[in-house]
Amino acid sequence: MILLSGSGMTIATNLLYNIVVARYLGPKGFGQATVVYTLLTLLSAVTLSFQIVSSKLVAQQLTDEGRSAVYRAFHRAAWACGIFVGLVLLCFRSAISSYLNLPDPWLVALLAIGAAFYVPLGPRRGFIQGTYGFRGLAINLVVEGAVRLVGSYILILAGFDVRGVIAANAAASAAAYFAVPLRLKGNLKNPLEFSYAFREIWQAVIFYSGQMLIGNCSIVLVNHFFEAHTAGLYAAIAMVGRVIFTMSSRPEGNFHFAPPCFWQRSRLSSGLVRGAADCLDQAFRFRLSTAKSVQPLLFARSICHHHGGLLS
Repeated sequence: MILLSGSGMTIATNLLYNIVVARYLGPKGFGQATVVYTLLTLLSAVTLSFQIVSSKLVAQQLTDEGRSAVYRAFHRAAWACGIFVGLVLLCFRSAISSYLNLPDPWLVALLAIGAAFYVPLGPRRGFIQGTYGFRGLAINLVVEGAVRLVGSYILILAGFDVRGVIAANAAASAAAYFAVPLRLKGNLKNPLEFSYAFREIWQAVIFYSGQMLIGNCSIVLVNHFFEAHTAGLYAAIAMVGRVIFTMSSRPEGNFHFAPPCFWQRSRLSSGLVRGAADCLDQAFRFRLSTAKSVQPLLFARSICHHHGGLLS
């Protein structure tokens, strides 16, 4: 229930973030900010892979020292991967900006800083998830969304526009990384074999990469093939669908990968998941029935004018 509540607050915060950015930047700026953030979302396939695998293997250890050893191994690997991803984005920032029709290559450079922190955030969240620190995990998710929202709002008002939004996203990744509460014990050698850990990570990367590509590659392609204004309109419309997808996937994402001992300890009733699914279904029906009436509240007139029917 704690994870569901934290996920709900995170979804609401991210929705409010998109509304603020859309209203203040307009279609063009919103489209540019969204496509850069989408690149970070695509990279989250690696973050989620580290999180899920580390939580699973940490939970399998019988001692606190063993859990800490597994975490340290995944944390070092994630930092190496994050630094590599950040350097690749930094080196190819001009080519990426040209492909996405971005006005400033430094938008990708700011994203590279966020990516360097975002990948190693996975094992840190995986550790607290594997040690049943669900309250800390939920708080960390909310902290990330809150820093992104408040930082974007302040930097937009300060006149930094799209660059300020991307800087806020990078700051949110760093803030979430440092906000994870950890209590490590001992200094044991990693009990896992490299081949086994690599196979687990690789399987998770394939799964999440497919999920992220299916849900987000359209934003990238639209920004490449269409002008900025049209791409921004598409991003605003697609955002509603992404919110619905995130809401529907949260119960599965929170409980599907829980280790068997979690179910034995918590005796979590299946009625809780069914109740959450019913709430999501009602929210989806409410969104369909009120789509036209809430559009002016969600987006600036520059987005809604002559395009109101697209969201319904």
